Amino acid sequence: MDSDAGTVEPIAVDVPSEPARQAVLPEEPARRRRTQHRVPAKFRDLAPEPLPRVETVAARVQRVVEQVVERVFEPVKTVANAFGLFRVFRTEPVHDPVHAGPAPPPAPIQPSARSAPSWHPYPNRSTALFNHWFWNDGTTKTCDSRSSLLDVLLQPGFVLDDLRDINWSNLDDALASDLGSFGDGWLSESIRIDVPGGRGIEARPVDIPGFQRRPLIPLLEHILATDPTVETHWNWTPSALMHQDNAGNASRTAGEVFHSPRAERLYNQVQRLPREPEDTLERRVIYLMPGSDATHLAQFGTASAWPGLMGIGNQSNYVRTRRDAHAMHHFASFPKIPDAVHDEIKAMNVKKSVKKKILTQIRRDLMHGCWKQILDKDFCRAYKEGFVVTCQDGVARRFFPRFYTYTADYPEKMLMATLRDNGALPCPRCHVKKTNIHQLGTPEDRNTRTIDARKHDGFWRSTVSKVRGWILKGTCALAGKIVEMRLQEWSWVPTENAFNALKDLDPSFSIFCLFAPDLLHEFELGVWKSLLIHLLRILYAVDPHLLEELDSRFRQIPIFGRFSIRRFSNNVSELKQLAAHNFEDILQCSIPAFENLLPEPFNTTVMNILYTFAEWHALAKLRLQTEDTLKSLEETTITLGAQMRSFSSELCPEFRTVELPREQRARARREARANTAADTSGSSAPVEKAPKEKGLNINTVKLHSLGDYTPFIRECGSSDAYSSLLVENAHPQLKQLYHRSNKRNAGKQISRMERIQAANREIFLAMEPARCAPVLRGVDEGAALLPASAKRADVSARQREYIDIADWVDDQAGHPRAKDFSNRLRDHLLNRLQKRDYDGDEAAHTTAERLTVNIIQNRMYSHKTASIHYTTYDVRHGEDTIHVGNDRVDIMLRALEDDSDGHPYWYARVLGIYHVNVLYTVPGTVGARKPRLMRFLHIRWFGRDMESPSTADRPRLTRLGWDTANEYGFVDPELVLRACHIVPAFAHGKEGERFMGVGEADWRWYYVMRWSDRDLFMRMRGGGIGHATARVAEEPQAQRTPAGEPERRSGDDATMLEEDETQGAETEEQVHEHDEPAPDEDEDEDDEGEDEGSEEEGEEEEDDLLCDSGEEDGQDNVDDLAMEDDDSDLDYCD
Repeated sequence: MDSDAGTVEPIAVDVPSEPARQAVLPEEPARRRRTQHRVPAKFRDLAPEPLPRVETVAARVQRVVEQVVERVFEPVKTVANAFGLFRVFRTEPVHDPVHAGPAPPPAPIQPSARSAPSWHPYPNRSTALFNHWFWNDGTTKTCDSRSSLLDVLLQPGFVLDDLRDINWSNLDDALASDLGSFGDGWLSESIRIDVPGGRGIEARPVDIPGFQRRPLIPLLEHILATDPTVETHWNWTPSALMHQDNAGNASRTAGEVFHSPRAERLYNQVQRLPREPEDTLERRVIYLMPGSDATHLAQFGTASAWPGLMGIGNQSNYVRTRRDAHAMHHFASFPKIPDAVHDEIKAMNVKKSVKKKILTQIRRDLMHGCWKQILDKDFCRAYKEGFVVTCQDGVARRFFPRFYTYTADYPEKMLMATLRDNGALPCPRCHVKKTNIHQLGTPEDRNTRTIDARKHDGFWRSTVSKVRGWILKGTCALAGKIVEMRLQEWSWVPTENAFNALKDLDPSFSIFCLFAPDLLHEFELGVWKSLLIHLLRILYAVDPHLLEELDSRFRQIPIFGRFSIRRFSNNVSELKQLAAHNFEDILQCSIPAFENLLPEPFNTTVMNILYTFAEWHALAKLRLQTEDTLKSLEETTITLGAQMRSFSSELCPEFRTVELPREQRARARREARANTAADTSGSSAPVEKAPKEKGLNINTVKLHSLGDYTPFIRECGSSDAYSSLLVENAHPQLKQLYHRSNKRNAGKQISRMERIQAANREIFLAMEPARCAPVLRGVDEGAALLPASAKRADVSARQREYIDIADWVDDQAGHPRAKDFSNRLRDHLLNRLQKRDYDGDEAAHTTAERLTVNIIQNRMYSHKTASIHYTTYDVRHGEDTIHVGNDRVDIMLRALEDDSDGHPYWYARVLGIYHVNVLYTVPGTVGARKPRLMRFLHIRWFGRDMESPSTADRPRLTRLGWDTANEYGFVDPELVLRACHIVPAFAHGKEGERFMGVGEADWRWYYVMRWSDRDLFMRMRGGGIGHATARVAEEPQAQRTPAGEPERRSGDDATMLEEDETQGAETEEQVHEHDEPAPDEDEDEDDEGEDEGSEEEGEEEEDDLLCDSGEEDGQDNVDDLAMEDDDSDLDYCD
């Protein structure tokens, strides 16, 4: 954290102790602990609310010193909101998008071809609708495609005759060229590079065609002119987002780019640049976040693409990381080395090893030749002086582009850094030696990252330039001793870095500071994948049948959320066609799958390292980090490094591990291809060979990179802001456009079609914004605020399916869930009607009291789904769907136990979702009362196993069993916190049929999977900002101090962070994983067809039940009695 960030104190967080409801000895089913309950009170999450408002500073002091306008500004600190969040501005806040209104339609600046929003170049709306469907509905026609076409044809005002006599080819040409009025159309250029010829031979220039780019400054002008959210939702004044806990301790959070220290530093540097005397324009910084990643365009053949994409950090991470937001702007398409260059090198008659080095050098020169074109004179001028744009509000402003991060996988990072891939010093950020990589987490390792970081200095540049000159003149060979002697020690290469041009303009610039850690390639597809493969080798070495057991366990793991945990349909041990999200799911569910497959003490070692890996991954992926979570990430990194060294040196030598069958087959195919290439006489079939011994290599740069996450998150924001998943998400569109092309010169066709699709989006965003997806309109759906009066749970009020309670009890006779069902249900309803607080144990009532509750016609109406709304750890609106009949049936509630070691949650499985219509007669009153609609969940309680504690030396998941004391019960849906992921403990087997032959065998134990999504992790861990709870009776949300006027503070940073007069409660929350699709894979992300929206009922609730009455719907008319929803006038649901 830089000096501007200030010194802050860490958050004091009460981390909840180990797991939930308590159980008896392991030999018996678990049961809830019977303890004295607290004074009953209902808890619920606080509803998300915006950050406090900040007023634009009207008064400022200006003084001119040496033609520099210097603004003396006192920092502004806003009051804290209900979650303890507030912002500190160390520079003048000129714009506050947090409280901006809805995005207006775009008003393009001149020289736009469309001076006002119109259907141009379409002749009419019908033509635009039809062509929009054609270009945006995919390449494969499906039932959904047919439905979308029908929607177009049946649109009000659609005129079929308008489609006659349209020259669609000319219209597409007009769309492709229409956006070029900004000068940001695609340019096709050749890159000249010098091919080294060896000692005594000067390098020969070669032109490599096929480089396509969009000039960056016109591209930025286009975005600023046409994106309707630039003025309303983009953030142009960076600030520190602080969190203040109940004790008054304030610390800085890490999340959005514009809340980071690096953003503040870049902004301050720009504000301090000299001004011309007549320059009074507001200065804004654009945080450029480019990335690149090559991909195959087809499953067969060699067609590939190497796109360059640009994100802009002024836009919220939550919008920018959405694929459907189109917030990653395609600005370049990098070429491959053509075959003609290969032929020219072949004609040089050099050794194979030398040829390989020449090709590697050409790739480096080609990449940086492309970037020299991208960083053209216009861009360098704008970098130094800014460029003026008349914004959509009619105000002219000066914008300064600044590179914030660069996202790529490891080979491309080294390519951009002009360093040797896997050289003696393999890290692009520091000078760690390859032999010391395994020291992750040690003090020596941390010192190397800080003290011995790479520097973009004159010594590096001059050395590379001098050696490169020798090579091009033929003074020495590319791989000669002189070159190696000068460059090898530092892992340098003889290629001049294109970003040196920016170093000349900005002495503080460093290319090495741009390379962001990448969870997808470095951890999920890197360190974790390597560990997983070696664990599979160990199981295979012990007994190949253990892999079958592992696969069986994974297939039985239930899904969770929409995309959080997907179905493990294929054998995990075969690792076929797995994307990064598949490896993530495997990690999150690995402990119950691997448990006890190995004997002790190896099982304990494996459980510990899997727990540490999952914990580290969950901490690193948080989208809102606090100082407390960052300290935990730092400590977990130290633990992970120590466990990896112990695992490699102590456990691995105990097993003779060899290649898995799939690895053996893959090696045989590679060798066969190599033999075929070397043998011109014919093809060579794969030859079966004995499997090679394989060990676990922990001296990899991907393991080393794990130590960079904590400091980089502190400096630049949460890891999702610069994940390579942002670049990977653009690959499906490229592949789709490739399949639309005729495969000849596909690059130009892809660029043309991309422009057509972009033009269609802009036209409809201007003319009919309501037709566009909310995220495309800049609306962050996750930040949508629910009114304080909104229900926590949504359950339909429709009455199509009903159950006669007496008949149901007879049908279930002999099963414990039917025992005294009717009386227990009336006890539950009566407790709610009498406004008694729920404590987990229903108070029993007398027969006379139960008679006051009349369930109309003794019917309960069943539903398949219930939606639970909650506030996530990063203060956003989350929603879970409970779906009876599939895996999404487990819930968690806040526990009400006052013992010191009590777990904060209770857990249950939903057996049914119902509502009943109740007539309640209050004793002592006369006259009829209106019927009430009361919703409830029929549940089966879990109990916590008290014999399986989690300790620092032996961290374990919360283990549950069935509670045998009060096994079945009822819960008001409003009391449910959210869904949770509960997985069987496969290693402990099943219990026999427990109910005299009634029912089926159950698993003996279950685990609460704390890592299945980020919000669930923070609920189990504690310390999430969005998880603040309030006792409704004591502190209603409406009585919390609202966000008010900003307070002006003078003095240093420590003064700015002093205790605020209005304190908010702590909170925590999570974000759904549906934002993270597969990176490169073509496989569908199917939700197994078990999604929540399968129930016909429930789009809209009808509190007046008479509106849905009738015999055919299972509802008899109730004589002139207006039905009430039980939530309408009873506060027990709040």
